Amino acid sequence: MAYGSPFSPRPGAATVAPRGRGTETALARRFVTDVAHAQVETNGLMFAGSRGIGKSTLLRGLATDLRSMGWRVAEVRVSESLSANEALRDSLDSARMRGGARFRDPVRNLRKSVRGASLSVGLRGPSASVDIERPDRGPQIAKLVVDAGEQARRAARPAVIVIDDLDRWSPSQLRQLCEGLSECSRARHPVGVIAAGSAAADADLAKADRGQVFDVARLDVLNPSEASAVLRDTAATVGGSFDQRAHDTVVNFSQGHPLRLQLAAHEAWRAAPHGALHITGQAAQVGVERARAKLDRQIHGAIWNSLPRSEQVVMQTLADGHPTQSRTSIEARLSAGPRVANVESAVAALIRKNVVKEIPDGRIAFTDPGTAEWVLRNRPPAGSANHVLQASPPAKQIGSAQSAASAQPTRPATLGRSQHSTNPTNER
Repeated sequence: MAYGSPFSPRPGAATVAPRGRGTETALARRFVTDVAHAQVETNGLMFAGSRGIGKSTLLRGLATDLRSMGWRVAEVRVSESLSANEALRDSLDSARMRGGARFRDPVRNLRKSVRGASLSVGLRGPSASVDIERPDRGPQIAKLVVDAGEQARRAARPAVIVIDDLDRWSPSQLRQLCEGLSECSRARHPVGVIAAGSAAADADLAKADRGQVFDVARLDVLNPSEASAVLRDTAATVGGSFDQRAHDTVVNFSQGHPLRLQLAAHEAWRAAPHGALHITGQAAQVGVERARAKLDRQIHGAIWNSLPRSEQVVMQTLADGHPTQSRTSIEARLSAGPRVANVESAVAALIRKNVVKEIPDGRIAFTDPGTAEWVLRNRPPAGSANHVLQASPPAKQIGSAQSAASAQPTRPATLGRSQHSTNPTNER
């Protein structure tokens, strides 16, 4: 995707202003204030949400906001070349927490690449071996968190550790994080953790959080007024604007989903005459069509082709009914059509893959509001003998046994881990 608009997805930049997350920002501010005054036993806050919902943007905005309030802030992000231990250690460096440059160890990559070496002498002479598997190096995560709390207490300056993408943390690393936070909570150290991750990361964190030190807030789609504020305010950063028709076209297409809003606005900007700062309805319509084509090709179609048939069938059933459905209703509707051996396991797999989400009342919905539309646009007519999408790759038939088998019918003021949403209008 080319750059060239205030909505361009430049790496590392908060491309869509976090003005649409006022509820979440206020929640985080209350949380850090309580942590600073040792008024909470839960000194961890996680924002859970699906792909493209704006988790990273929210965390970047919060980190900037907290630094301006005088907090010591450490931003942690695990990567392929940096383990959780190393990322946390580097981010907790005092200069880094003050906003300075991160210290880089010139031999760190070598240390990460070589785990250890040994020399042995046997009947065939001397031999050497090198184990190149990289373990977690550096201090234990729990100790790093406790040390950060001690430093915050001695300096009389509260600290917050901002962790993006908890999905990259292993269960043992999550357990250490929770243990360190539990100890800080008992000692009333002014340190807290604000993290973000998917529903799968939330489930892993729930298992690791034996001391119940984390509250969880659900990130949902923006309501119309929030989406409108994001669109207008982001355009205004460069002196731009959308006329009413263009504004309505982009906001309606987005259905409140930040990724859809950003992509449609970006393409509308590119469709306008070069140098134009006022986006018309015609440019917005072109932008929406381009955005829809990109989402179909890069997200919806790619996800669909990666799923097994049982999950594809559940997706079609969910798309062909109410936007939110219970597992019981999905099973009942499937009883008259294509059979799925285990609906519960198929739904659980779709949740892990961020295709669907479980909303507070236990019902199921698509994480991306455009998924249902894509399914309905691509499937064969109603009553088709084989109720699968035309875009589905042909199933491989390996032997007669498989062929025969395939022929069988086959948040609010108080937060909780599973029952609260931070969307004030409860729109979906």
